[in-house]
Amino acid sequence: LKNLPTLPHILVKLIAACNRDDVNMLEVSSLVEKDPGLSSKILKLVNSASYGLPKKIESIQHSISYLGTGTIKNIAIGSSVHQAFQPPEGNRLFNLKTFWWHSLRCAVLARLIAKKINHKNPEEAFLTGLLHDIGRLVLWANYPDEYLDLLEKYKGRPDLLLAGEIRQGVTHCEVGAWLLNRWNLQPFMVDAVLYHHEPLQRVKNAFSLVQIVWVANALSGQPVPGQDKERDF
Repeated sequence: LKNLPTLPHILVKLIAACNRDDVNMLEVSSLVEKDPGLSSKILKLVNSASYGLPKKIESIQHSISYLGTGTIKNIAIGSSVHQAFQPPEGNRLFNLKTFWWHSLRCAVLARLIAKKINHKNPEEAFLTGLLHDIGRLVLWANYPDEYLDLLEKYKGRPDLLLAGEIRQGVTHCEVGAWLLNRWNLQPFMVDAVLYHHEPLQRVKNAFSLVQIVWVANALSGQPVPGQDKERDF
């Protein structure tokens, strides 16, 4: 693999700081403030209509205290990964907009399910759902001709696409899990990405995060009204 998304140095430190049991909010806010783009996204979110705060928040530290480190980490990683992949000109088979729409649906469903079953970390479920198919991006970026051939042959049939990946030697599940492990994300997140296409019998006794992402992916794979089913991952 030659084209691998790398996490910015500041983001690596931010993930480590957010994952500590004794989170230091001053350290987290200091790291965020070093990235103007991330700071802007956080301030925009906390002051959005979704939160409906009576007074505008202008402090990064105050924003982080309100949103929580889980949400901050999600924004940072999601933004970095999204920017890491740019579609080559003329590539119409791999639709990044459709890809991220499916990933976001899976993430939102994963968080809703996590809250419903009182999972200890719904934001972890959201982030895992957002990244569950990142292996597809890695395969596409490194083997565009071979992977686009699979997409064209099996569009609209994710089961056959997965079988095609197996025949070529590696699945997007394996690649995605390997990448998340390389980024030092939580082991349960790695497992959830690795097993999100396993048969039901294989995951019914798995850890809760694996089950959450498996169900969220199954539900988010349903066609969206007004969307071409063949373009849905």
